[in-house]
Amino acid sequence: MKRSLRACFDWIPLTARGAVSIVVAGVALRYLALQEHDRLLLAACVGGLFVIAVMALAVLATGLWLRFRNLPVPDRIDAMESVQCETGLTLPLLASIPCVVVNMRWLNCDGVQVDLSRGRDGCHETIRVSQRMQRSEIVRQFEVGDVFGLSSVKFCRTFAQAVRVEPLPAAGCSIAQVRRDQQGDDLVHPNGKPHGDLVEMRHYRPGDPLKLVLWKHYARTRQLLVRQPENSIASMSQTIACFVAGPGDQASAGVARTIVTELKQAGEEILFQADGSAAATDSSAEAIEQIILSADARQSGGGIVAGIGSTIQDHVIKHCVAFVPSQPGTWIDRVVAGQAASQLQIDAIIGVDEPAPPRRHRFFPSWAFHRDPGDMIQLQQVQTVVDRLSAAGISTRIIHRRSGQAWSTAGYRGEVA
Repeated sequence: MKRSLRACFDWIPLTARGAVSIVVAGVALRYLALQEHDRLLLAACVGGLFVIAVMALAVLATGLWLRFRNLPVPDRIDAMESVQCETGLTLPLLASIPCVVVNMRWLNCDGVQVDLSRGRDGCHETIRVSQRMQRSEIVRQFEVGDVFGLSSVKFCRTFAQAVRVEPLPAAGCSIAQVRRDQQGDDLVHPNGKPHGDLVEMRHYRPGDPLKLVLWKHYARTRQLLVRQPENSIASMSQTIACFVAGPGDQASAGVARTIVTELKQAGEEILFQADGSAAATDSSAEAIEQIILSADARQSGGGIVAGIGSTIQDHVIKHCVAFVPSQPGTWIDRVVAGQAASQLQIDAIIGVDEPAPPRRHRFFPSWAFHRDPGDMIQLQQVQTVVDRLSAAGISTRIIHRRSGQAWSTAGYRGEVA
């Protein structure tokens, strides 16, 4: 009932400023312009009321046109975090309507900044997303108003348009961050995958990596041959990488995506599982999909650590590389409890986008250098995460997503202010 009344009120093409302007103009017209026979004030009041009426009619007509017109959109939007992307929605009429402004919001998607850029054929919708997500439809809220703020209408429309936003990869992140934690005494298992040295050859097939092509043989014979692994058996994976969802996990999502993808491209056998997923995977594409879907599991983040033993069968897991958020939350308690229950050796990697902690100067105290208060709050949150995980016996490492550099946690255990 309340939603229906609110939807009806949103179609009244007057704002508070417009209503006050009508009252002021009406009072001035009735008690000053007409009684005092002030023609200048009479013209101003009548002109003001006329402008308000014209703006209200233009805004209402534009709102009705947008509400009932068929707006074609593509079936799917594939975007990247923090990268501007066009959605395919075009509003052709709005480019020629003066004094009318249209603003849009996505109600069922968080962290989406929507802009309308004018072009020759109309206004094109562009977005910049700060959170990874996956949705099967978009609920757009249109707000049509005038440049004077006198009139405005609001309404919502649902579009059957799927949205998939991937986390921004880390720049230059080294896979040695995970490799150095893997064990070298893995035993051969009969259920492992065929994996061996590239000693055998076969004819080229579409889709084969070009780095495996024998180019010298092609230069002599004009026949494309590629190397392939010998028929050996890969050992069982004893390391699993997991992603813990929680507040401030966007940078860790980008770091996890980069490291897991590079490990698979390097031929490393490693399992991956994210919060909210039912089973582990050894595919980099499925790993990215799990990272995206984990955005809806932030409320129960950290439960993946305790559930690793129940979701993975026929594998002996001894070590876990956990990509964790940079802000404290209830996920820390679940990770600590999961470590105690599973008896895993956990190495936590914290992805950050914030600046590095302040370094101690040789001659001047740290308070002599100005730092943004928002940066200090973020640094304190990272410090809290490092301290709590270290107190539980979990080794921690910090990777800056924008640069790919690994930072020492020593600076976060001391004074950051």
